[in-house]
Amino acid sequence: MPNYMLLLYSTTTDWEVGDDSWDDGMAEHEAFVEAVAEAGAEIVSAAALAPPQTARTVRGADRVVSDGPYAEVREVLGGYYMISAPDLDTALRLARRCPEEIVEVREEVG
Repeated sequence: MPNYMLLLYSTTTDWEVGDDSWDDGMAEHEAFVEAVAEAGAEIVSAAALAPPQTARTVRGADRVVSDGPYAEVREVLGGYYMISAPDLDTALRLARRCPEEIVEVREEVG
């Protein structure tokens, strides 16, 4: 089965691990994990990312390191799922069930 990256974006960055909104979100993601299995797909890898203010960016020919994300954005990358699914339609159907505001789906090359 091909692999699909589900990139999870949010406009909310004020959560903290262990607060009520984090716990509620984790419960929603646990339900999503079950939905993936029920669809005959598999989660290959997944992770939540630290807030964007903790990011460092390396750019330019001089490879200068700067604090924060590369550009000012309204939506921030908060995590991902790499899933193995039978086809793009299944991956998109699962992305619609993912409990995040925005989910970008890309097929793995190769």
